Amino acid sequence: MLRKSLREVLLVLGCSLLLTLAAVCGLDRFLEYQINHLPYNPAVVHPYINNDRDKGLAFYRRSAAHGDIFLLGSSELEIHVPQHPKYFFPNAQAPWQVFPSGRAYAQSLQEAIRLGALPAETMRGQKVVLITSLQWFSSPEIIKAGQQARFSELQYYHTLDNPALSKETKTYLEKRLQGFLADNSLFKQAVLYTKLSLSDQPLDQVVLTLMTPYYTGLKFYLGLRDKWNTYKLIKNQPPYTPAPPRQVNWPQEYARAAEEGKLSCTNNKFYVENAYYDRWLKKNIDYVKGKSDKVDLLHGKEWDDLDCLLRLCKENQVSLYVVIMSTNGYYYDYTGMSKATRAAFYDKLTGVLRQHDVPYLNLQDKEYEPYFYYDVMHLGWKGWLYVDEQLTRHYGQGH
Repeated sequence: MLRKSLREVLLVLGCSLLLTLAAVCGLDRFLEYQINHLPYNPAVVHPYINNDRDKGLAFYRRSAAHGDIFLLGSSELEIHVPQHPKYFFPNAQAPWQVFPSGRAYAQSLQEAIRLGALPAETMRGQKVVLITSLQWFSSPEIIKAGQQARFSELQYYHTLDNPALSKETKTYLEKRLQGFLADNSLFKQAVLYTKLSLSDQPLDQVVLTLMTPYYTGLKFYLGLRDKWNTYKLIKNQPPYTPAPPRQVNWPQEYARAAEEGKLSCTNNKFYVENAYYDRWLKKNIDYVKGKSDKVDLLHGKEWDDLDCLLRLCKENQVSLYVVIMSTNGYYYDYTGMSKATRAAFYDKLTGVLRQHDVPYLNLQDKEYEPYFYYDVMHLGWKGWLYVDEQLTRHYGQGH
């Protein structure tokens, strides 16, 4: 009697488990189908910040399938002057939507994890633009809090599982992330996974093997949650009717950008937007004078992170195009970071990119062009327009 009852209990539990698994797998397939077939709305693509979108993978897959240009950067993407790329793409010469993705402190390490999380068959032929910043290289080490805030556990696991990536690349990422995440309980699963993966102790390898079912389930859960969030994000957008890509009159647009910049920069000698100057510089203008004369741009850890990113792109068949954002020369001269110091940085960065055979757009000669920068470091009216024009030339018809 007892055995019969036990068999019945096990049978009920087994059936319940199978039904649950079937329901979960069905939900996964449903979400996948909906994400791929719901109307595609730029209102999902363009916002500067959306953690569900940026820390996931489902929307990146959808965006890649749509043929979008991935525009990866950091805080400059927040400067929404009328010349921002989201307003200039698609156009008649480059009929692709642009997907700006990035926030402050999103640097090479973060972008490597993002670009490694999608398989090579997805990234092959994908248009990817990386905007680098001189400020990324201005400290010996990148900011820990920024890396924690931008970390995506889902993207991290998928990058480490990517068969196209070398052991060298994965180990570098693991060691770097281990240092940034170790003291934060939010990432304890990722930290443990990294610790076990890096260890050469037999016991740790046995533990990792035993925990494989757990991490397989965790990855599936994170992916399912991402698909659910992406489904809601796309479904909840208002109806959208696409307009024909416009023909851009570049001389006319440059004249308009210059006029807008001129009207916006009237209260300082640095060609910085008025409200930015009043909020961030006016009270500190004497303090910052000469403060950057000893900044070392040539030896920080960001150079190693960049090398890892470029190696990963080659391994994962990512066709990268790098925009070397320069800076506001008037302001940086004032802070003591000399033109020669900056020139040495541009020379080293272009040399690294040539070594990796990566095409680039160098904005070094724009440091002193009025209204090219919005503030002391971020692209402004003429700056974004110039990038729009060059991306149109790079990706436009005939390329």
